[in-house]
Amino acid sequence: MRIFNGFDELKSAVGTEVGISEWIEITQDRINKFADATCDEQWIHVDQERAKAEMPGGKPIAHGLLSLSLTPMFIRSVMGLKGLK
Repeated sequence: MRIFNGFDELKSAVGTEVGISEWIEITQDRINKFADATCDEQWIHVDQERAKAEMPGGKPIAHGLLSLSLTPMFIRSVMGLKGLK
């Protein structure tokens, strides 16, 4: 994990690689729970049989917002800030 001591150090890292997070498995159960929580139950996310027949790759895809919602977890796993008040 890369630790930044204040905003100046963080600003100086713009354009550089901060870190690489661990992989996380996105299961169908997680996708289904996200669909329930957001009322976004489009078949491309939750209908495994239809996705098998109609989707490229034959599998459902995760919601874009599900992927985006994992950003805070990934950020916390690769960087930290110290010296802030």
